[in-house]
Amino acid sequence: MSRITKSSAESVEDREPTKTDRVYLELRRRIRDLELPPGAQLNKNELAEEFDVSRAPISEALARLANEGLVEIYRQSGSFVAPIRNQDLRESMIIRTALEIEAVRRATTILTDDDLEVLRENLRGQEEALETHDLARLDALDAAFHAQIASIIECPRLASELESCRARLDRQRFSSLGSNERPDDTLREHQRIFDAIASRDPEYAASAMRAHLGYVYTAIERWFEEEAAG
Repeated sequence: MSRITKSSAESVEDREPTKTDRVYLELRRRIRDLELPPGAQLNKNELAEEFDVSRAPISEALARLANEGLVEIYRQSGSFVAPIRNQDLRESMIIRTALEIEAVRRATTILTDDDLEVLRENLRGQEEALETHDLARLDALDAAFHAQIASIIECPRLASELESCRARLDRQRFSSLGSNERPDDTLREHQRIFDAIASRDPEYAASAMRAHLGYVYTAIERWFEEEAAG
């Protein structure tokens, strides 16, 4: 039997959403897509009116986003979209790299044929998204590919830590997703990871994952350099 672990945001979408869920998911999307840019103020009264809810669901949703590092809450001045800080991204990549390498190493020794088929189907979806230049779908499938690998070892705390890291990385990743050749490179790197996993060689799989995340880290550093240069 295959194991599919959802991210916290995806898990919310799989059940009947509460008012807080609805606000959280929409604000998270806007922040990720940079519709709400870093530094933007999040006025609770305005959001309550927009979403037709009381202030309580707004406060709860903002607290969730603050826990993910996407919002900063100040008692006196209010809530703001968190800036994209180089140090935050570097720390998140260090943690993500360590966790994902160990996850893929362990997953490769226990995965089932069904697990492989789920990953194979995901790659087919990535190919289709790339062909149609559907970058939002490509990004979602990217996240699902990594989440599926992590789910194989059935370690919820690891999956939760990875989701937190991804939340802090998503804005930079999404803003630069369509630049240069990165989408094509990402698909090729995912295919190498799949081939390594399918070989059932854990060290080969760990090496493929390490290389992929190394390229991601390089892309992040390049993005910061370009932003600094204006």
